[in-house]
Amino acid sequence: MAKPLGVDEVRLLAIERHNHTLHLTTHVHKLDNIPEYAAVSYVWGTTPASKIASCNGKDLLINQSVFEMLQYLDSDRLFWIDAICINQNDAEEKATQIPLMEQIYAQAAFVAVWIGISTPQTRTFMTELPRVLEIARRWVSNIAKNIDPSTRDDCAMPSRDHPFWVGCYQLLHNQWFKRLWTFQEVVFAKRSIIVSDTAWIYPDDLIEFVLEGRLQGYFHYEQESIGYFCGNYTDADRAILFLRYIPKLRLSLQQNRNQTFPYLLFDLRHRLVKEPVDRIWGVAGLLSGDKRQELASIVDYSATGRKEYWKTYLGAFKILMTEMQTLQLLSIPPVLRSQKDVLPTWCPDISKTFACSLSFCEWWNYPVNHTAQYYRELLIDEPGDVNDSFAKRAAIVEHDKKSISFRDNGTQLCVRGFVVDTIVEVVEDSRLQGAMDYTEEAATSRLLRHPLHPINMDWHLKSLSLARRLAHGTNQDKCDIPEEYLMTLLSDCRIKKDLPKMYNEAVTQLTVGSKMNSLSLELRQMRRFIERLTDLAGHSFFATKSGRFGLAQPGCKPGDKLCVFYGGHPLYVLRCSGGDDLAEFCGSAFVPYLMEPAQSDAARIGPDETFVIR
Repeated sequence: MAKPLGVDEVRLLAIERHNHTLHLTTHVHKLDNIPEYAAVSYVWGTTPASKIASCNGKDLLINQSVFEMLQYLDSDRLFWIDAICINQNDAEEKATQIPLMEQIYAQAAFVAVWIGISTPQTRTFMTELPRVLEIARRWVSNIAKNIDPSTRDDCAMPSRDHPFWVGCYQLLHNQWFKRLWTFQEVVFAKRSIIVSDTAWIYPDDLIEFVLEGRLQGYFHYEQESIGYFCGNYTDADRAILFLRYIPKLRLSLQQNRNQTFPYLLFDLRHRLVKEPVDRIWGVAGLLSGDKRQELASIVDYSATGRKEYWKTYLGAFKILMTEMQTLQLLSIPPVLRSQKDVLPTWCPDISKTFACSLSFCEWWNYPVNHTAQYYRELLIDEPGDVNDSFAKRAAIVEHDKKSISFRDNGTQLCVRGFVVDTIVEVVEDSRLQGAMDYTEEAATSRLLRHPLHPINMDWHLKSLSLARRLAHGTNQDKCDIPEEYLMTLLSDCRIKKDLPKMYNEAVTQLTVGSKMNSLSLELRQMRRFIERLTDLAGHSFFATKSGRFGLAQPGCKPGDKLCVFYGGHPLYVLRCSGGDDLAEFCGSAFVPYLMEPAQSDAARIGPDETFVIR
């Protein structure tokens, strides 16, 4: 490889082929004066570099994936391919190039997503997708016009046993959909194509076909078929989540990308990485330029830096919380901890298994009709909701008493706030913690067969019993569902009046199960409720000294303090350590009628103080 790159330079690759032999040439360019090029997004693979190509007149070792790709890329174009355009043996160069990833992919004329050599089935799918998508669009149009869906052209739609569907399943199982780095690469692209040797499709066409198809009923997503042809359905489920998140993230990046970042760390938990430190660098490009540069200052790709990855987590979270003055990172679910944990309690080790889902991401302070309100069909959209919601958010985020700082070399978090209550009783089952395969299960039929399902339902019944006892002083009325209990389950006080009926039907569905038609509004509402009841597995339901009840991330105990942190949307649970002024962070929480500043201020049981969390 030639001399090291400057901080604003990149290499571009030219490809020549002579008599089945590759001849590669790289040239250095300034990013602000660069010729047209295409960037390639692909999976490195696990095979060692064993193929030899001539690069700048010298032998260059590349792996099988890159070697295959180079056989098909257009030799009339310039390309940026990280394995070749970054010196992989130069840790310093890697550290300067990683912060440029957003700019490299965003400036490219297009991003080529290389998914490897096609199978006969994937080739059929990629060839037929444009035609089938047009049929699907007419199908959706008929529904919108209240035309009988059965009038669609069934003869033109591939049959259920057609290789088209097998190819779709195989494509969704491709490793590209499983990696973390590939995510930001396609999000940044002005235009992108998915390439498999000589076949190609547009990612946006795939997104539309799969997501609309599942919603409207024309996408034949049958777990039995997927399992038969591809080995399992979980990978396909996660690929679909991947596709669903791309348009949402593109939209959020146009609005406030820094606010999106904390939740990305959780939402992208299933994406595979080579090493734990990539959990930060694989999505760091999604931050705005100034924050990305600050994170770049602590990049350490040395052997020690990769081994002590937790130092990167600590440094990154400290920068984000201090510079952005945000407490959103505290809403990330806790992980399954061990005796060997070295990170402070406020800093999750995002390389480990999360103990529960992300439930407290402040949507109770967003308008009901907001595009990201997943449970909006269960909430009341009242007049003035938009203005009221943003006023509440502003009052919290811009509070003049907000103070976020660190001491003791950045290991102790200092926040300003006050105590509002004390936890006295907890309903929790540790067997549900970390059970992400259960909480992410999409099919009710499989939920009913899952060994953790009866345990989760028992947790719900015990939680409801505690809520009834607190609301009425007794648990005798087995039919009553306290309104505040339903607010707690949804983490929102704007619930619809018919929610008790919806809750009972959802519980019945989770007990006996039956096939649901997703096109019915009422049944879609019940499906959302079922998803929520499943999603809460692993959480803690608690009662407080003042007679309230609420929901918290797992790990709280009787005696823990329920606190307000100025600048934070949820409530926070702290455990005081005897003998000093330090506290342990035990997660975030939701309590009905205690989430607005006026409500929590009226409930305070002590003066303002600075909490020091270790």
